Amino acid sequence: MSGSPVSVGPAPVATESGRRLAWIFYGGLGLAMLVIILGLHTRVLPGAAASTFAYNSEGYFFAFFMAAWIQFGLPRLPSGSRGLSIAAGAGVAFAALGLALLSIDGLRSSIATLNEPALALAVLVPYASLPRPLPRWAPLGLSLVVLIIVAIGLWAGDPQPGVQLGSVNWVIATAEMMALIFLAPIVLDLTCPWILDRSRRGRALLVPTLVGLLLVPVVVSGLGRAARAGDTWLPLMLNYLGRSHEAFVGFLLLVAYFWLRGRTRRVG
Repeated sequence: MSGSPVSVGPAPVATESGRRLAWIFYGGLGLAMLVIILGLHTRVLPGAAASTFAYNSEGYFFAFFMAAWIQFGLPRLPSGSRGLSIAAGAGVAFAALGLALLSIDGLRSSIATLNEPALALAVLVPYASLPRPLPRWAPLGLSLVVLIIVAIGLWAGDPQPGVQLGSVNWVIATAEMMALIFLAPIVLDLTCPWILDRSRRGRALLVPTLVGLLLVPVVVSGLGRAARAGDTWLPLMLNYLGRSHEAFVGFLLLVAYFWLRGRTRRVG
């Protein structure tokens, strides 16, 4: 494939406020993950807040490493096939990490649960490194493939009327991973393409994107677990969304960070 896998446009020169923002973002997410892994959140937060804070650890993990790849990795990738090979190698490393977290016995649950964002990054790091803009069909095509796989997985789960569907197959068990891969083309290529391509200046869909990423987990949580029980399309959809809140949190953090970063940098 011809073209460069790095973002298009003049390279940004970091300002003092931009560097401060990066320290806050990466330092805050790194600290949050460390606190959750060590179980310290239960000592400093009340019960419900501690549970919600820890529940979204997969989103923090994804936002940290995806943002780091976009900000520090992509601008340094060589052009052409060599750069894509490096991105593919990074994807393989995340895949190995995800499989290790999935298969090693005795790991803390707070560590083992990070296998899903790691496996999602195995796909999305190479995807984000492809030359932009992509063919128009590619982003929607990838999201549609994920949606079809999820629909088949839910159907194969053979839900019972009035019962909440459990993790009866890998599609349902890896809801966070599937949701992250589903959201990536929509966010990175359709609503917020300026994250990967600096030549894209429009921010018209920024607010709807942020609102949508925030409202989905809030609304699904507000409806409660009772709304997720049943064998019709609505409770099945709510069931799956309820399992994948972390994906929306991860992309919410990612989009908000790059929007704020864009406001604090100057073009060299």
